Amino acid sequence: MTPVSIAGGVLLALGHGLMKAGAFIAVAVVSYMVLTDKKDAKNTDDIGNFAGLGKRAPITAFSLFVFFLALAGIPPSAGFIGKFVLFSS
Repeated sequence: MTPVSIAGGVLLALGHGLMKAGAFIAVAVVSYMVLTDKKDAKNTDDIGNFAGLGKRAPITAFSLFVFFLALAGIPPSAGFIGKFVLFSS
């Protein structure tokens, strides 16, 4: 229970929460795009709906990419920095 470990835990929790919220919002944007394109769509969370996302909505695709990298803990994302501080303490 050092101050560094508490700061690492808080940083990791905040970073993880923000990245999960961002990824959730990006997936909701894709679902909304599918519903506006196909009015009779039954399954909006099908993985096939993400095909060609980089051409249809490049900003959404890039943000989803960044959120997934951060959730995986790839350097220099917030997920990596939070894990590094937590484990180094």
